[in-house]
Amino acid sequence: MATPEVPVGSVVYVVEAVIESDVFEAYHGWIVSHVQQILELDNGSLFQTAEVFINTEEGSIQDGKRKITVHYRAVDKKALDTYFSKHADGMRKDGLLRFGSKVSYSRRVLESAFRAKATPQSTTFGYVF
Repeated sequence: MATPEVPVGSVVYVVEAVIESDVFEAYHGWIVSHVQQILELDNGSLFQTAEVFINTEEGSIQDGKRKITVHYRAVDKKALDTYFSKHADGMRKDGLLRFGSKVSYSRRVLESAFRAKATPQSTTFGYVF
């Protein structure tokens, strides 16, 4: 059974890219280094982690387009604001110059209300304490 923890207030910046199939492989190769560049901004003080997801749901390829979503976990809201004010325009420009209208983006910011963890259980004795 999952047990909720107290609110943690972590901030996740979500970027979803819709990519035309003829540039998907190039975009997929590029996004790895792009994400690493973002993690290293300001000596790595803005983001804790990033995770890249490829949409693999049935029907996720529509009109020859695929989706890649990146979740950047910011150190805090202030760090994310610093990213937006100092770096976001330049980082976005890089993708636009490389892929132009072949990739479209949506972005949003999520703040956690609480975090839950699974409670480990033994298959023999029930809960492990």
